[in-house]
Amino acid sequence: MYRVLFTMWLGLMNINVHAEQTDIPLGIGDAVKVVVFNEPDLLVNMKVDANGVIHVPLIGDIHAVGLTAQQLDEKITAMLEADYLVAPQVSVIVEAFRPFYIKGEVTRAGSYDYVIGLTVDQAIAIAGGLRERAASDDWQLIRGPQKKLLTVTADTQVLPGDIIEIPESFF
Repeated sequence: MYRVLFTMWLGLMNINVHAEQTDIPLGIGDAVKVVVFNEPDLLVNMKVDANGVIHVPLIGDIHAVGLTAQQLDEKITAMLEADYLVAPQVSVIVEAFRPFYIKGEVTRAGSYDYVIGLTVDQAIAIAGGLRERAASDDWQLIRGPQKKLLTVTADTQVLPGDIIEIPESFF
């Protein structure tokens, strides 16, 4: 009985993670898996390359940067349906997002694996916590290809590729 309930719970957790993944735009370096039901020759396991594309058999190169997993799924489905398959069932799964970066007054500045739902406070903890002279607020985050600068709090959500900067306190 417990095994059945545990299996059902794991299934629900997997659905929730996949739903959250669909909201995050893909970027260079994200590991993507494309599965087409009953078409093992069309399986794709690769990272989004430096040009922002993935290669899908039959279709060729597809620009993926900026698309969510759901949008990429719909794009591949439409392209396969247009010329190759009748009602293809495509699933796009993000196996790993690009890292986030943290620098400044933390114990271990550097790049770290992104985890869905990550906050600035959790990122600081992953980096070993704040140093003695770290500012307790006025933290900044650089986001996206436009390098948008944001002032953030401990509860701000971190996205893949974000750069968090923790400045030194003046007092």
